Amino acid sequence: MRFSRGKTLPPKTIDMMVEAFPRMPMPRHRAPADERIRQYLLEDLTVAGGQQVVARPANGGAELQVSSYNAPATFALRLRGRSGTALSLVRRITVEKDRTVVLRPAGWSIEALDAAPLPVEVRESPEGPRIQCYEVAPEGPPEV
Repeated sequence: MRFSRGKTLPPKTIDMMVEAFPRMPMPRHRAPADERIRQYLLEDLTVAGGQQVVARPANGGAELQVSSYNAPATFALRLRGRSGTALSLVRRITVEKDRTVVLRPAGWSIEALDAAPLPVEVRESPEGPRIQCYEVAPEGPPEV
């Protein structure tokens, strides 16, 4: 998924959902699609004039690559491991200008998504070399 703004346009804040269906091992019998879907929800993503943000599933849907060109990007990330389950707690992610981050959850149950820090890999480009790795902890539980 790609979103960009013309150079003369004002910034725009968007939400973006990327869905992926990870590869399943043999045998050919597969779980129903709603049990295999992985959802990445990028919220409060502000795209400036002249900026382009690209989000795409990678590694068979097990990870998400987010690239930001011409300006840095910051967003709130929430994850869902299968259709009909709750979204995970929020994690704040920043992508530096002209860089790509690879987001690779360790597990897809809601318990794993909420409890474990999210590994983040920073690359020079989507297929470029890794230049930094760190983890992002989830924010506290949502207010009721």
